[in-house]
Amino acid sequence: MPRPNIANTQAEHLADRQERSIAVDWLVEVQTRGRLRTATIFLAVSLIDGYLALKEVKRDSLQLLVVAALFAAAKFEEIQPLQLRDLVTLTQQTCSKQDIRAMEAKLLTTVEFRLCRPTAAHFADRYLQTHGCEEVQGAVVAYLLQLALMDFGMLRYTPSEQVTAAAMISSRLSGDQAMQANFTRAGAPNREQRVLRCAMNLCRLVQAAKKSPWQAVRRKFMRSRNPGVSACISELEE
Repeated sequence: MPRPNIANTQAEHLADRQERSIAVDWLVEVQTRGRLRTATIFLAVSLIDGYLALKEVKRDSLQLLVVAALFAAAKFEEIQPLQLRDLVTLTQQTCSKQDIRAMEAKLLTTVEFRLCRPTAAHFADRYLQTHGCEEVQGAVVAYLLQLALMDFGMLRYTPSEQVTAAAMISSRLSGDQAMQANFTRAGAPNREQRVLRCAMNLCRLVQAAKKSPWQAVRRKFMRSRNPGVSACISELEE
């Protein structure tokens, strides 16, 4: 199934995209409290966007779609998947077990059961392992990518472009000369320009994060046990 052109779908018009941001913010909160894998949240958001690109969803049904996407993603990514009763509790009983199961089936059928889809989380894991990045560098990359996850406009960039742009910012912030050298090698000019534009947009998201009404991502990283992470985030915001 080809990648849907989400920019031309109703996902773009969800009340100035606010509903999507609210949904992702909630997912990050759930991930933080439930200690779910980052890949689970990225896959859930990818499923939501893929579904919205193909189907019309009323605003009062969006929460059910989000919960169903999380349920499906957790089955795929987690060793111990979420239980339906936990999801019902998370929604304060507004979504029943039957509703979640039915929506999950509809979601998976619509996306043709394509759960093996590359997300920025998967690319980031591979990239950071390959380059042996320090903990703080990896945390900055993760922070940037999760801010990007909140913003509908970042869907114009591929997951690999987002990871490359985030790693570029992290390496310059940390002064990692070896990693910076990777970005100065000759490559496809069009791709280089796209990555640079992506990096600029990531910086814009960082600067806006402090005043954003959706604070789940920022709270998550500012509370890091590693003081270097919050220090880097504060430096990025200046």
